[in-house]
Amino acid sequence: GIGTDFDYPTPYYNYLAAIYASIDTQEGQVIGNGLAVMLANKPMTLVMAFERSTDGIHWSTSGTYVKNTTGNGSKIIESSIAANSGYYYRFYFTVQVKDSSGRILETPSMVSKTIKV
Repeated sequence: GIGTDFDYPTPYYNYLAAIYASIDTQEGQVIGNGLAVMLANKPMTLVMAFERSTDGIHWSTSGTYVKNTTGNGSKIIESSIAANSGYYYRFYFTVQVKDSSGRILETPSMVSKTIKV
């Protein structure tokens, strides 16, 4: 990797320098932020899939959000869902990097930390 490995996913990707997923609660909402730092000017689909759980072990999807974008540099997706007291929440953040014909080249992903409301 370039510099330290702290900001860089392993194994290394061809088109993505870094990926982050942060989650928080605010005013009865669970708010997710996904950030992908792209090395190449490619079209991509950012997917944020919220999940909730009563026990932190068994999860069910509670909302999926999709954003299509292109280009290099920082790409951000942000969304929120209603927070129900007593539940655990997390989200999966996936970046589908594509070529000009729409074929998927790589799909880096990560899961946010888990929070309890």
